[in-house]
Amino acid sequence: MLHISMHELAMNPGDFQCAHDLLQLVENLKNDSSVEVVVFTSAHPDFFLLHYFGNPKGISAGHIDSVHFTLWARLLMELAVLPQTTVAIVEDKVKGAGNGFLIACDLTIHCSNPELALLPVFMSNQIK
Repeated sequence: MLHISMHELAMNPGDFQCAHDLLQLVENLKNDSSVEVVVFTSAHPDFFLLHYFGNPKGISAGHIDSVHFTLWARLLMELAVLPQTTVAIVEDKVKGAGNGFLIACDLTIHCSNPELALLPVFMSNQIK
């Protein structure tokens, strides 16, 4: 069993580096028959995973391109088809991209009273 504890900043946002590191892990696990179960938890007591901020450091939010969001989508697709059983243990809040992460796992275990939420997305050209 492999235990992965996520601990990004104060509220566990998924960012470019987080997605990149997790994708590398998932790609390495594809051919690793010594690991049968992968368990994801959060080191933060109030948040499992919130949102996905796709911009690498140094790039302003107005200049994020689709490549960085595609990285997160690829991570979720690769996670969903891993030969290992994937388990997410949720203690509290999961929002936005965190919901996609839970769906990509084989099993989600909710401890206590979790809050799951989808957040609406608005683009400036959609607001009239």
